[in-house]
Amino acid sequence: MMKLLDFQFTKMIMKVTSLLFEEFVAKSKRNSMSKLLVELKPHGFEGADYTDLFIAKMRELGVEKTYKVMSINLNVIEEIERKAP
Repeated sequence: MMKLLDFQFTKMIMKVTSLLFEEFVAKSKRNSMSKLLVELKPHGFEGADYTDLFIAKMRELGVEKTYKVMSINLNVIEEIERKAP
């Protein structure tokens, strides 16, 4: 039961985070802020497709070439670099 709740909570948080990220990108584009630094803060409950979803969102928003990404989690950064150099 706890794992199911953790999964549902994580899914909800990722949805909200995605919407907030989209809004932030839109505002930054409107204000001519073409380069931003995105910090990923994984909490340990991410799905196996966490980096794939992030890369897809960056591409969908058209910022994958201009925005930089950072994380204290080296594995996340290495996976992003490997999948989307």
